[in-house]
Amino acid sequence: MLSLKSCLFTLFYLFTFSTCVLSQSRADAEVYNRMATIKGHVEIMNPVTGKVPAAGMFIVFQRVGCRDCLVGVYTDSYGDYRLRIGQGRYKAIVRNPSPPEKDMLDRNQKRYVRAASPIVDQVFDLLLLVP
Repeated sequence: MLSLKSCLFTLFYLFTFSTCVLSQSRADAEVYNRMATIKGHVEIMNPVTGKVPAAGMFIVFQRVGCRDCLVGVYTDSYGDYRLRIGQGRYKAIVRNPSPPEKDMLDRNQKRYVRAASPIVDQVFDLLLLVP
């Protein structure tokens, strides 16, 4: 038969373990509420053909205030992209992949987007220029 001391120790251990597990589960669940979606359509302005979908274009999003917080995404064959990302403000960076290296964003294009809602997608379309 178990002694009173053993029973109390077992109950204390089970309570402490279950509290830690539940606390971690709640913290993990909150991670999903801190995510957001940025999506959009990317076009390239070609002087000859006009605007065309930017299929297979690589776009980098850098979190403002964090030099190493980078996320990249490729556009699909229609020039569309969709990205799940931590909430915050991001700068879009699109460079010409081959020499001469050049910023491809149109000069009138907004460069910053705020990913804020875990429910409503943030639409951020991009217009690029042929280098």
